[in-house]
Amino acid sequence: MSTANGRAFQRVPKTAAEWERAAKAAKIGRRTIHGRRDMHAGSKITQEEFILLKVLSQTGKNYDVSDLGLGSHLETAKQLLAGNPEYQAFLQGLEAIKAGDAGDIGAMGVFKIPFSQIKEVLRLSKVPKRKRHRNPDPQASPKPRETRLHDGINEDSVNSAALSLLTAISLEHVSSPAVWSPHRAPFFANFRRATMEAQVDGYFWVGLSGQTSILLEAKAGARESHEPAVSMQEAAETVAWLMAKPPVGPKSNRAFLEIILAIMLRAREEATP
Repeated sequence: MSTANGRAFQRVPKTAAEWERAAKAAKIGRRTIHGRRDMHAGSKITQEEFILLKVLSQTGKNYDVSDLGLGSHLETAKQLLAGNPEYQAFLQGLEAIKAGDAGDIGAMGVFKIPFSQIKEVLRLSKVPKRKRHRNPDPQASPKPRETRLHDGINEDSVNSAALSLLTAISLEHVSSPAVWSPHRAPFFANFRRATMEAQVDGYFWVGLSGQTSILLEAKAGARESHEPAVSMQEAAETVAWLMAKPPVGPKSNRAFLEIILAIMLRAREEATP
């Protein structure tokens, strides 16, 4: 690449013009993804490979819900969650944590487990991770390492809490067969000469065919601290997902959960004969 730091972009391209600039900086020329003989996994995708996927990533904080095509399902989701006393108790518990209280789980019902896990994630997020220092003498005996159970937050903690919350919502409002799976499933995008594997942290499948409707990718800490790598990884996962099998319908707050539930409801309806 022609840039001084070896990068074609600092932020993933959001427009065609930004993609053109990144492609020029990476000296892509007339090359295509089908000309590559090998591909990194989705979590390790390079900037050149990302550019060749020709993906525009929209990761802004403001979303136009109307673009998701959820129709009446979104209003149904809002009503279901607003009328669920256990979910409302869960939200009150989160507000209590923000105010410095422990939160009362007594009335949370099926949301007790996700609440406890989210509470632990919030606690661990305040614990700094210990830095590891390499021994300058490779011949020296390694120093004994101390076991520390509470050494900062990791991706698995976030993923478990997210899956528990989404499972609680689906158990309450989405009839089976419809499941949030913790399976770290690999999706494969087969190009002309190379195959790209992208592994997700979980997914929502619905119907007897087990068709995947929503993907889950978890990261510890603020999203901004993982950019642009996380947007590149999500793009690779989406490409592999779309190429593996046509989805039913792809598309840090209460509204987000309403949207997720609406997508679950729509996926369940579309999968029903």
